[in-house]
Formats: sequence, C-alpha cells, structure tokens
Amino acid sequence: MQAWKLGPTLVTGNVVVMKVAEQTPLTSFYVANFMKEAGFPPGVINIVPGFGPTAGAAIASHEDVDKVAFTGSTEVGHFIQVAAGSNNLKRVTLELGRKRPNIIMMDADMDWAVEQATLPCSSTKKEEIFGPVMQILKFKTIEEVVGRVNNSKYGLAVAAFTKDLDKVNYLSQALQAGTLCVNCYGVVGAQSPLAATRCQSVTEN
Repeated sequence: MQAWKLGPTLVTGNVVVMKVAEQTPLTSFYVANFMKEAGFPPGVINIVPGFGPTAGAAIASHEDVDKVAFTGSTEVGHFIQVAAGSNNLKRVTLELGRKRPNIIMMDADMDWAVEQATLPCSSTKKEEIFGPVMQILKFKTIEEVVGRVNNSKYGLAVAAFTKDLDKVNYLSQALQAGTLCVNCYGVVGAQSPLAATRCQSVTEN
C-alpha cells in the first residue's frame, strides 16, 4: 500500500507527507530508510506517525497540501472530505470500504477459485469488518447474486469465477463495483484506473 501511494506521487515530481496507520508504523519507517539510502533528498518523503484525529486531520486541513489520497474506512473518509473542502478545496482520492464479494459459478475451476478467492477475503454481508471473517452464501441464479452484491453501500471490488464469457459480460454490466476481477483476485496493474475489468481463462460457449 505504501509503494502504491509513493510511486505515482514521486514520479510525477511531487513530495509526500504520509500519515501511516498507527498500528503499523515501523514497516513504513523501514521503507523510508531504504529510500534515504537510495538518495532521495531530505523533505521529499516525509513519514508522519500519529493518530487520525491529530496527525491525519492536520494533513487533510492544511492549506499547503494540494492532494489527499486515503485508503481506509468510510467513516474517516467523510471527515477527510469535509476537512479538504473547508480549506483550500484540495483534490481528494478516497478508497473506502472493503466489501469484496467473490462470485463462484458452478462451471468455475473450483480448486483455482478457492486458492484465489477465499484466502485473501475478509468480508461479511453488509458490515465492514477488518479481520479474518468470511460469510458464504449460496445462490441459484445470476440475477440473485447480482442483487445481493449490489445491496450494499460498499462497491470497491468484486471477483467472479466462471468459464462462461456470457456470464462475465452480464456481470460486468450488472454489478455496481469499481473493479471486477475475473478468475483472479486483486490483479490490477498500477497503471490501470480503479474501474477495470481483468479476464483470464474465459471461453465462449
């Protein structure tokens, strides 16, 4: 996640003030030390430890910050958007909510689907839970599963496992999600927009 934020920012000639999660600051300091050794000038990469209501709020509301990119909860995203809008109207990119349904059709390669879809998944039906929790629901029709997936305020990403191209095309139009991964999970290149469809091993009937 740190590399995902740092890379595009630095290659476009910007400096970074990164407020890292208070639960895991040490890995960020470790990466920053490597970047210092690589020769980045002082002040280009700034790692700020601290809590959201203090350190995070200061960044979101600071007049000299032109852009805020945040990954985390929807609740905090609301605070950031308000803070950014009430000052210098800075640009904001928010990646909020971790609802990532995995739709596994009967014709899918089950071993591959289990390997790709269930291990990294942590989601419940409608609540955002940051932990190793998974809910498995059966469905009879593709319309039924689309209705379930869309019946949530979260729409970050969905994965679908099937060998049927018609089903893929239907899901890509019917699902309300920023990203649809097909027969894989989380395989989106850094250069791709968030709304991307990736397909692998899908054949027409």
